[in-house]
Amino acid sequence: MAYLDRARDSALEQAVAERYGKGLSFDRGAIAFIAYGTKSTQALGQGERAGVLYSFKEAFGRLPTSTVDWSDVIQISTNNLPSQRSAQAEQKAKSTGAENDQSVMMIAYGLRPLKRDMGLEQKGLVNFVRTYGRLPSFTFDWNILRSFVY
Repeated sequence: MAYLDRARDSALEQAVAERYGKGLSFDRGAIAFIAYGTKSTQALGQGERAGVLYSFKEAFGRLPTSTVDWSDVIQISTNNLPSQRSAQAEQKAKSTGAENDQSVMMIAYGLRPLKRDMGLEQKGLVNFVRTYGRLPSFTFDWNILRSFVY
């Protein structure tokens, strides 16, 4: 935690595990990532950092475990493509009707924008409901919504 100039907070970690870890087996690394982030992911809140882990799991079928995986989590968090690719995730993204490579990658990997715009996201929500007839409720849905906006 010295890296971030923070002290470890066991109560915070427990709250993160309870709030975001339902149905998933988060290890200490995942809990720490959500609770504290990294220097390059401080702009994201806990919910967005949890969302990055959900997007990683959606794309690769597992939570991050290796150094390469964690590097890819940071890449996704900072709107960069991961070094690993998933043909299955990219094909699923293409099946949504994504019209360009940027949209396919955003949907497939859940790339997070460098700066969020809540006004644009509200418009994206309207567009999502118009397109799919429902509110987004799954990780993949939110990835699609972001592709509408960013």
